[in-house]
Amino acid sequence: MAESPLLDGLYDAFKLQGVVLATIYTQEAHPGEHYDQVSTMEGKIERAKQYRYLVNMRRPLFIDTLDQDLHSLCDNEPNGCAIITAEGILVLRSLWTTAAMLEQYVSHLVWAMGKRNDGHDIRYFRVERLEFGEFDADLYLSGLQRNGPRSVFDVATRIIQRGRKTRSP
Repeated sequence: MAESPLLDGLYDAFKLQGVVLATIYTQEAHPGEHYDQVSTMEGKIERAKQYRYLVNMRRPLFIDTLDQDLHSLCDNEPNGCAIITAEGILVLRSLWTTAAMLEQYVSHLVWAMGKRNDGHDIRYFRVERLEFGEFDADLYLSGLQRNGPRSVFDVATRIIQRGRKTRSP
């Protein structure tokens, strides 16, 4: 949610270059008593409208099916990101979304597509890397609390379990 105004800024900047940045509303990433998973498309549409209003979103918002058909094609992460070219090529899949990462990647993509359109032999190749970004724990916690106590408990439990298995580099 904290990134939403930044993502809207990228939408505004890149739409002039023929790139459309949109958000896909999939499901509640951290359901709780106040915002649980919905069981009907009508409920999902209403929840997406509430989310759009909550973050004051300007960019396009697509709503996935109840079975998460589109989300399953891209990834299954609650805050994942995928970039698909007009030709249908998946060129970026990320388990987390930051405006800084998107801006850097889309700028490079626009450059490469421009070079290719000018007749240059531009090729792509796969890269795996770690991305870094700031984490606003207070904002994250306030979102969990908005969803309800179960949301806070579920996330805390996962963090504790994950901490027992691995440590961040």
